[in-house]
Amino acid sequence: MRRDSSETKRKILTVCVRLFLEQGYKNTTVSQIVDEAGVARGSYLNLFPTKDRILLELTETMFGGQFGVARSIADSKLPPVYAYAVETAIQLTLTELNENLREIYIEAYSLPETSEYIYLHTTAELKQIFGGNFPDYSDSDFYEMEIGTAGLMRSYMARKCDIHFPLERKLSRFLTAAMRVYRVPEEEQAKVLAKSIVTSSLTKAAIFGHDANWGRILCAMGYSGAQFDPEKVDLFFESAAGKMQIIKDGVAVDYSEEEATKILSEPAVTAIADIKMGAAQATAWGCDLTYDYVKINADYRS
Repeated sequence: MRRDSSETKRKILTVCVRLFLEQGYKNTTVSQIVDEAGVARGSYLNLFPTKDRILLELTETMFGGQFGVARSIADSKLPPVYAYAVETAIQLTLTELNENLREIYIEAYSLPETSEYIYLHTTAELKQIFGGNFPDYSDSDFYEMEIGTAGLMRSYMARKCDIHFPLERKLSRFLTAAMRVYRVPEEEQAKVLAKSIVTSSLTKAAIFGHDANWGRILCAMGYSGAQFDPEKVDLFFESAAGKMQIIKDGVAVDYSEEEATKILSEPAVTAIADIKMGAAQATAWGCDLTYDYVKINADYRS
């Protein structure tokens, strides 16, 4: 591609990203794009014969880097499934931040060319992450599985979150279904759950504040990607000061806040989550999140 064509393409895509986010994909016209980009209509049509071709270009950019971003966020020592959970959380969270972005994602999952790109790109990632669970599966097998999970993803994106279906529940439901499809072993899911809890900044802050905030732990479990039923979870806090149950079958019990604060004020605190789904278990070690830690790292330069 010639330099002038590359520059024209860059102008068009930059304008499209802004217009699509400001007013929506369907509400943006070719005339608006051409005028805002300051390019000739002929130049535009040479590069993008249809508006859907622009969406394909943006889809390749979005999905081409999402798993890379997920891997940079996830701990490299965790099982690969953690990157899948983070990538899922990125998509579902973004669609709740902007309605026009929700429309872009739904269109990408719906149109033939863009959805085919998503299937093919994700198939390669799925084989890399879950291939060990399906040693005899070919690319075609993973492609067919991706068609199913992509359809589920589109449906979950289209359903807006509300008080009856908050984001943490949406993430938990989708990832629970996906973990079943991809046969993630119980031991691996237990590790993911434990690590998700101890790495949650909100949970760390609650422990520092000696606050028995069980909602933050359930939220961290929900977006971990591990398979569990939140309505069956029992949660306990334990330290040298004693042990106390906070949740029984997903519902808060009538506990003493004073006693809970006493237990959480000890130097070492254990959170025990029983999801009642098997014999597998895992332990993860973490630390709280203090004012001094934030100050030190805010001032620190390498």
